[in-house]
Amino acid sequence: MNIYDSEGRRALNEVVEFDSNNLFSGTYHIAPGRPIGIYRINVTAIDKDYGVRSKRKTLIVKNNAPEIHSYTINGLSMDQPISIFYGRDLDFSFNVSDVEGIAYVKVALINENLEWYNITRTYTGENTEITFRTIDLIGGVWYVYIYVIDTDGTVVSLTDDYGKAPQGIRIIPDAVGYYLPWILFFGALIFGLILGVLASYSYFKSKVEPQKITPKKKDIPVKKTAPKKRAKSIPRKEEPETKELDENKPEKEEEKEQVPQRKIKRKL
Repeated sequence: MNIYDSEGRRALNEVVEFDSNNLFSGTYHIAPGRPIGIYRINVTAIDKDYGVRSKRKTLIVKNNAPEIHSYTINGLSMDQPISIFYGRDLDFSFNVSDVEGIAYVKVALINENLEWYNITRTYTGENTEITFRTIDLIGGVWYVYIYVIDTDGTVVSLTDDYGKAPQGIRIIPDAVGYYLPWILFFGALIFGLILGVLASYSYFKSKVEPQKITPKKKDIPVKKTAPKKRAKSIPRKEEPETKELDENKPEKEEEKEQVPQRKIKRKL
């Protein structure tokens, strides 16, 4: 038995074993990655005398649709109502499967004004996540639509898989952030008016009130004091030194007497 896919390539070549009562049976699988569509089956029977007879049949091969088992938003299951403050993120994680393999996952959000916002990511396993920033959205209720696309291009959505309405997420708006520009504007305006009133008040006050003239202080002449005369210092008499000098005089006279006088002879 030979099986050819929709592109004419042989997908299977097997020998069917004899079962009983002229019955031949077997179980076969089309390998993942093969195209979907109409397959051609050629069955050839050979008897003991080598008699041959063939028959051709067609088989429609359909794709195995992916399945959405569950998903979570910020760790909360899809059955729980979710409310989140404006400014926080929405993190989606998925539990999906497919026989041939999943190519992409997609999350679409739509609000009451029919405004769409969607993100598509390549599916890389259970750790695949899609994150929405609520600062890119407006407040109110957003409805969630989950899509899974397998490698054959088959798309399955949450409503197709579960048959129920999509989950709603309520985004609580940031009232302070909405009114903050107006608060700053009016605050700056009031502050400017207060400064203007104070400036004008100080200006008119300086014009109306007379300026106080402080009298000048008279210069009091300062008497110059004459420098004091220094007293002359009287030298003290040093009596012991004079006595010693008087005592030394006779000694010098005695020395002169002892020196012999030379006689000078002069030639006439």
